[in-house]
Order: sequence, then structure tokens, then C-alpha cells
Amino acid sequence: LVSSGQLVMLESGEIRPGSDLLACLQSHWAGESERAARELDNYHQSNPLRRGIPREEFKSRLKIAQARLFNAAVRRWSMDGLLEDAGNLVRRPGFEIRFSVQQKTQVERVLARFAQAPYAPPTIKDVQQEVGEDIYTAMVDLGYVYPVSSEVAFRKEDYDRMIQMVREHFQRQETLTVIQFRDRLNTSRRYVLAFLEHLDSVGITVRDGDVRKLKKA
Repeated sequence: LVSSGQLVMLESGEIRPGSDLLACLQSHWAGESERAARELDNYHQSNPLRRGIPREEFKSRLKIAQARLFNAAVRRWSMDGLLEDAGNLVRRPGFEIRFSVQQKTQVERVLARFAQAPYAPPTIKDVQQEVGEDIYTAMVDLGYVYPVSSEVAFRKEDYDRMIQMVREHFQRQETLTVIQFRDRLNTSRRYVLAFLEHLDSVGITVRDGDVRKLKKA
């Protein structure tokens, strides 16, 4: 059946008597593949500013209860080029977020506000109120801005510059305080604290009382 193409293997491994590898009849698999493609296309059409559909939502839409079967199907569809598996998201191959002319103008206006005050940018709430949650999420997905907390985000280039500042500081001193970094950036404690707590959470620094130290590998 496999050799003749009547049976589609959803898992790799040795095909032998008693094997518990998942497989599907070609006729049924073709129908399920068409349904999966249709669900993805519908999602992209309805959500053009999202990178893809969350895996769990895709699983629910396809009404596949078993996690093993769903994961196997996604792997096979990925191999066949029907979709791209992006970890917690899936999407159609080649799909890209594209802003309309009006949306692009909105994004450029917001990024100009970030550029005017790179270390005291508008809050996430302010951005969402100005352009909407979908456009803000797309800006994050596209790497235009990098959130460090639920309230604070920086442009990616400013975030990278701040990381470099921290590393340069630790080349000269063993500890870093909020006040020191606040004065270096000439900004408020609110932004500095959000950034330094983010560095703690991603394992770049470690807090020791009122100071931060570079986390040792």
C-alpha cells in the first residue's frame, strides 16, 4: 500500500508487522490536506497582520483531538510544502505581513516618535491606542520594536545599543545600578528598571541586592 501510494505514512520509522507508526489512506489524506490548506488561507485572509495561526487554534479548527496525530500531520504537511511550521505558529509558505499604504504611514509615524526619544519611547499602551493592537503586534513580529515588559518596548536598534552599553559597562565595572544606567541614558527610572529586569529574565544579568552583575556562563 505504501509503495503503491495508497497509504501515506505520517511518521518515519521501519515499516514492519506490529509497528504502531501513524498512517492514513491517500484518499482521506488528500481531503484533509485540502481542508488544512483552506483553513490556513481563510485565516491569512481574515488576519493579514498576523504571522500565522496559533498551533492550538489550528488543531481546534481541524478537529484533531490527539496531539500525536496533529503533530504528525503538521510535520507531513510541512514536508509536502503545504505549510510552514514556525514553532507555536503555522502558516502558508511564503506568507508575509504586508501593511497597506495607510497602515505603513501609521507605522512610520509611531517609529518617528520612538526615534525622537529612543530611551523614553511611547508606552505599549500608547502605541496600541494610536495604531491598534493588530498593527502593534505586527510591528513586534516584524522586529520593528522589541518589548521588554508589558508596558515598555524599544526600537530594535535602540534595544541592541542598550545591550552594548551594558556589556561595555561591565568591561569597566563589576556592578551596575539603576541610577548609573538611568544617568547614562538620561531617561526615567521606569524605562531603565523595565530594561534591567528584562536582562535578568533572559539571563544576561543577575540581581544582587541593589546592583546587577553580569551573569557568568
